Amino acid sequence: MEYTLIRKRKNKKAYLRVKDGAVVVTAPFTMPKREIDQMVEGNKAWILEQLNKQKVSYFEDGTIFQVLHETYTLKVYPDLKKAGINNHVLYVKNLDWSLKEILKKWFYSIAIQRFDLISQRLNIHGYTLKIGFYKSKWGSCTPAKKIITLNAYLLFTDIEIIDAIIYHEFAHTKYFNHSSAFYNQVLTWYPSYYIHHKRLNSLHYPRIK
Repeated sequence: MEYTLIRKRKNKKAYLRVKDGAVVVTAPFTMPKREIDQMVEGNKAWILEQLNKQKVSYFEDGTIFQVLHETYTLKVYPDLKKAGINNHVLYVKNLDWSLKEILKKWFYSIAIQRFDLISQRLNIHGYTLKIGFYKSKWGSCTPAKKIITLNAYLLFTDIEIIDAIIYHEFAHTKYFNHSSAFYNQVLTWYPSYYIHHKRLNSLHYPRIK
């Protein structure tokens, strides 16, 4: 079975995960490759189950999707002058640049309201919100530049999950790692963090190729 192997010096044991339709193993440099192969083979049934759950679908003309529990349909018109939304139909020129730009703007209009509200609650000011598309992270925080970035795919979640990620990233303004102190801070601010963050694992939404 094919898998991606990531070696880390700080790891004391190997970890197996299935994300975005790919099998990823994180293991210490001292662990022999044959042991890793055996671990993957020994978990083959579980891996196949996870892969079936995570079958990825992509945006295409006519795709039906949800934003904050509202249903929309995507329509592609190459001669379209300007992308936009009308009567729960999203009109775009193409499935790459045009789609990405309007989804980023759409999510920003939602996320900035939560971002500003949470910033005021926490009395943390001066940070800029940016939106991007990422395969392996829901957000990031760069305290040196005072920038918090959120994954545009969060558009297809809900307010509770969006809040969970924003609180997570604001916690990085105090802790630059994922220590127990970091998560204690997140839970102090947002006690239901784990409940909503866990739901990210079962989300199904179309991706952009």
